[in-house]
Amino acid sequence: MSTKSLKVIPSLCRWLALKVLSELTTSKCCFCLSAPVVATTISGTWRLPHRLCPACFNKLRQPILTGYLLVKEKPVSFFCAGAYEGAFQTLIHKIKYQGEAALCFDLAYVLAELTGDFLKPEINYLLLPIPLHPKRRQERGYNQCELLAKALCRLKGKAALTYKPLLLRAKDTPPQHSLTRQERIANVKSAFALKKGAANTIQDRHVILLDDVLTSGATAHEAAALLLSAGAREVIVLTLARTVKKWNGPSEI
Repeated sequence: MSTKSLKVIPSLCRWLALKVLSELTTSKCCFCLSAPVVATTISGTWRLPHRLCPACFNKLRQPILTGYLLVKEKPVSFFCAGAYEGAFQTLIHKIKYQGEAALCFDLAYVLAELTGDFLKPEINYLLLPIPLHPKRRQERGYNQCELLAKALCRLKGKAALTYKPLLLRAKDTPPQHSLTRQERIANVKSAFALKKGAANTIQDRHVILLDDVLTSGATAHEAAALLLSAGAREVIVLTLARTVKKWNGPSEI
């Protein structure tokens, strides 16, 4: 190869990089399928573009749904970014069943705004995603709660949150969406376990349990009970959405 040819290579690489970046920054919103989305930067580093345009992202800015679960005679607060309908329902469905894992980056921004309402600056919280059974994780290719948790930690910073996937799915339970409330409770009974040595990390810590949707509260209740038994000082449940059509009772669930 001639010297002249070698000099051309950096220019070609730069052209290719700009071409790829241009394609990324002009992709279409995966919700409205028409408006463009733009790449963003965090600390000067290029990230993948949002999968949502600004107008569709604003549809996720909804009144916060909050309340508490009574776990081991102790109130466990929950905070949900919105109702499981409309935009939230569509986007969560895309993440879980249509392979749109990149949407977790957008939805992590929603959670980052939500946590500003309850995180105490003097506390470093452990952030634990609700785990999938290995079989289900292999079928989907990822655990959306893990992706959300990792992205949220990057947005909030290490001083606020420490990502710790300390929970295991001890049994492969059927999907919850078609079950009644009592069936949900029975379905997740003893469904979770702690990784070896996790109790030492959890002892006397403030823990945030992250899930995608809160419906009957059975999954969150079972996981929170395990964490409190392991010595957690406090458990907070954080989700993207809460089902409100079927479970529209009082804020205590």
